Amino acid sequence: MTAIRNAVFEGRDDDAVARWTWFSARLLAHIDVEETHLLPIYDNLGPFPPNATPAIFRREHARIIETLALIETLFAGERVALCTALCSLEGQLEHHDLREADSFKPRVDAATADGRAAEALAAHEALVKAIGPAPSSTQPKPYPRGGSTRLTGVDKVRWTLAHGDAQGALTLLSELPLGEHPKAPRLREKTRVALRSGDLPTAWDRLRLLHIVMSPGGQN
Repeated sequence: MTAIRNAVFEGRDDDAVARWTWFSARLLAHIDVEETHLLPIYDNLGPFPPNATPAIFRREHARIIETLALIETLFAGERVALCTALCSLEGQLEHHDLREADSFKPRVDAATADGRAAEALAAHEALVKAIGPAPSSTQPKPYPRGGSTRLTGVDKVRWTLAHGDAQGALTLLSELPLGEHPKAPRLREKTRVALRSGDLPTAWDRLRLLHIVMSPGGQN
């Protein structure tokens, strides 16, 4: 995901699309194997924790697929919106992986120790082989640090974060003049907390709101 986001903001559009196509195909193959082979096994391994029922895993799969479809529509649009969606997907996947690690994977691994997972593994390997290896990266452009000098305010913070420099974004955020909107200080603090904890999807959302309230119309 970081490689895709970097390609987007370095202007390597063909590289970004190629990497996204490969990544999304692998992710969909993974979901297909879980839905077709592993979740039917998990269905019979209850009782389940309230936050790890088969229905929850299926619902999360559906939401991930919806986010994949959204991202597909953003590649021709505004890059910050695309980066925001990519970060949102990262958050969804991290949350889903943690939930699977707590209940789904241990139970399925124990239940399939007799070899019943072989069909699922074979299906996954076949799909991965059909997708092929990750695309080779095109030659990256020099990191456009100078580009940020043309930006100001929240735009500069978002540009810096989009290039993977969370610490730089945190520094710029601390120096950001907030104007007079009463919500701006609290939004800046929530953004700072999200950046320090590594919660990039939340940080992007708070920066979006901060951008709105600090815009000329939002100051009224």
